[in-house]
Amino acid sequence: MHIFIPQNIKFLCEYENLKQDEFGEIFGLKRGVIGTYERGRSFPKMETIIQIAEHFNLTLDALVRRRLTEKDMTGGEVTIKDNSSLNTEKIYERLLAEKDKHIDLQNKYVAKLEEEIEELKQQKKSAGFTSDTVKHPR
Repeated sequence: MHIFIPQNIKFLCEYENLKQDEFGEIFGLKRGVIGTYERGRSFPKMETIIQIAEHFNLTLDALVRRRLTEKDMTGGEVTIKDNSSLNTEKIYERLLAEKDKHIDLQNKYVAKLEEEIEELKQQKKSAGFTSDTVKHPR
């Protein structure tokens, strides 16, 4: 029996336009690990295989035992699970978690910028500048 996990992970990255680090971030894995999966040097743990299948709404059989195609992703074949409220809820929860993660990242970035502004103000003050504007010679 041939296992198509390496080809299918590569396909999913390409289909979803995800870099290895972006794909890995979804499942809590590093870019290098995804690369070893794509090259077939190692295989994901069963828990990760299940997470990948659930995330992309695929059956385990489709992810592991056959080469995925665009039809699998668009609902053209039976490898896509039937649409259900459970899947919709999972998608909604995942979107909310992603939104919260992005908001948290943005807040951290803003806090870092505010710290840098304060540092610049202190440097300006210690350098003897007293006004907020500096006149440039023309």
